[in-house]
Amino acid sequence: MPVLGIKRFSQACHALYAPGLHTGNFAARAFAFLRTLVPAEFIACGVLEPRRQRLTIGFDTPHPGFASAMETFGSLMGNYTLYNWNPATNDGRPFCRSHFYTAREFRNLDIYREVYRPLGIDNHCAVHVPAGPHEIMFFGIERARGPDFSSDELASLELAQMHLADAHALCRAQAEQVSAPIAPALLVLAGLTPREADTLFWLTEGKSNQEIALLLRIGVHTVKAHLASIFNKIGVGNRVAAILWARRLAHTTTAPAGFIDVTARLNL
Repeated sequence: MPVLGIKRFSQACHALYAPGLHTGNFAARAFAFLRTLVPAEFIACGVLEPRRQRLTIGFDTPHPGFASAMETFGSLMGNYTLYNWNPATNDGRPFCRSHFYTAREFRNLDIYREVYRPLGIDNHCAVHVPAGPHEIMFFGIERARGPDFSSDELASLELAQMHLADAHALCRAQAEQVSAPIAPALLVLAGLTPREADTLFWLTEGKSNQEIALLLRIGVHTVKAHLASIFNKIGVGNRVAAILWARRLAHTTTAPAGFIDVTARLNL
């Protein structure tokens, strides 16, 4: 990387890690970080939760066509390696349109006609960022009417990828130190019945089976049955793992402001 490039990269890293970084502003800082390194029409950040089949996508630049385009994107993305949210694509390194299609081939795809052409975009680069055991995060860097991403740009994005992963891990570590509210309604949205949600809520409050039974006015055997069902649904084997699952859920369920939930059209 040239000297001027190193200086610019160092300044971008300084801004990314500046005091005040947290889960709520990580996407905004990541957008600014990436824009310092490569030009783009807009940058998207998407978070996929495979277990729940939930996808949210946010953008750094407003565009009136994003909402409708992203609904169509959710229904088509699983058909293409370029968009199938596999962290192992290109051995985990950033990849772009030309790794898979020529410009002409890309323009013949339905995802180009129905998603990218309406947005005025010709080229796409994807950068995977490790986000946690239950999430897959990608940043999509989108360009219009210009050359595809160069080898130098991809090398810069590969360096950026490591810093984005570290910054996100820092946000998660900080969030886990703060007690987030675990509302029963949130647990219901995750797939538990209302009674199971109440049971898990009181479990996260440190209550014993006997105490939960008194609070919910049910028998201890019923509490045990609810817990067995909860463990089965969320894929854990004990009380501690269930509590940790609920706490992670409280930190990760709410998408940052401005993100679009395209889960209804998801096709993987």
